[in-house]
Amino acid sequence: MVYDREALIENFYNYTPALPTESIPLNLLKDKARMMSCIEWIPKSDVPYNSGYFRKDELVQGLPYSSVKELQRFIGLDVSIYTFLTAVNNPYSLLYTEDVAAGNPCYLGGTYNGKNSHTFYGTVCSSFTAFCFGEINNYASFNYKNGQLPHYTLKADQSIDAVSPGDLFWCPGHVALITEVDRNAGGTVVRIELIESAGKKVTTTKYTPTAFARRLGKSLNSKNQGYLYENKLLTKVAGDKEINLPSDSLSSILSDLRVDNKEICTWFGDKPCLGEWDKIMLNFTKKDYDRIFVFLNDVVVDTLDISKDNHSVEYHHRGRGIYKAHLASARGISPVSTSFEVLDTKTKMYDNTDGSMTTILFPDNSNPEIVYWVNRAGEQYTFPLIVSETAKKEGKMVIQAKPKPENILRVIYRGEYGRAINRPDHLFQE
Repeated sequence: MVYDREALIENFYNYTPALPTESIPLNLLKDKARMMSCIEWIPKSDVPYNSGYFRKDELVQGLPYSSVKELQRFIGLDVSIYTFLTAVNNPYSLLYTEDVAAGNPCYLGGTYNGKNSHTFYGTVCSSFTAFCFGEINNYASFNYKNGQLPHYTLKADQSIDAVSPGDLFWCPGHVALITEVDRNAGGTVVRIELIESAGKKVTTTKYTPTAFARRLGKSLNSKNQGYLYENKLLTKVAGDKEINLPSDSLSSILSDLRVDNKEICTWFGDKPCLGEWDKIMLNFTKKDYDRIFVFLNDVVVDTLDISKDNHSVEYHHRGRGIYKAHLASARGISPVSTSFEVLDTKTKMYDNTDGSMTTILFPDNSNPEIVYWVNRAGEQYTFPLIVSETAKKEGKMVIQAKPKPENILRVIYRGEYGRAINRPDHLFQE
């Protein structure tokens, strides 16, 4: 499986489904990881993270860390980097108005229950590695250790000499990627590059063998000891040399793909994928416009009067589809637009009379992808199940009964612009 780097970059900024799983080119894995650690963005207001703030007007390199399980807003898995960057450039976006930490108010009316979460969009260790490996599932770090993932196996040789690019590093509560291993002329390891999402953002660290051995915990012999796993689908393709993407090339790519401010944008950013339950605000810089034309599948369906609005107006969508909104006036319509997608996620659930299993009914016009039970913070309580093609055709599947009364059914649906979940009732005003 060979890939075109230019196509990869295009896909990175414009959401595409996960890659086929028959093979994973090593260079693709490495490029994805390095891009996530090198993306640059400049907040228009202070943005909180776990132990501080990304400060207004200060350059940040690397995508933010935030465990956004509750609303499923992981950058890469659910939301494109393009959408995130357009949210960064929109001063009225949810990136600046929401702090998704537990106890804070939610834009839907309720309060958040999240853990290790602050920014509205983010990555965590396992969403980062899943995206780089082309996974679609919402794995948690403990799934690797428990042997629940079929393509990942514990390496037989756990020595520093056996470390290879593409290895997955696991330690209790965390996973990361080994992206480069430098060796001297005699083949001895002299430097190891590791990329991870942790603490504040996605970062790259270069370790000496001694420092990496400490990171693995080899000298500690403790419960915090780390292990190396390999993905059996990882391949080096003929003609796809195992080399770094040159730094000057990476800088050029990032410079070319900077996202400009838009005169109109949703408060999620441009090209978000939303459930039918979501609240949509259109943000704009008025200039000399007094209305917004909204198109659904290229047909005008609404005209919004914004003559008395300063920068935002709520929009009530008309159902499933791809929408486009333009600023307009009596003199004409602006060529600049913002787009968003609405999915039908109205999932129904029936428990068997003996309480043994639960039947999930999917909407006829949807593309369900993953089903599992979570707690109110969005953390997995049962292993995430991929919806089979048969279940999609039948519009239903049977899963384990609700383990605890407080558990919540999570169904993740895929659209053209990203992914959305079924209505999170607990985040609405009770």
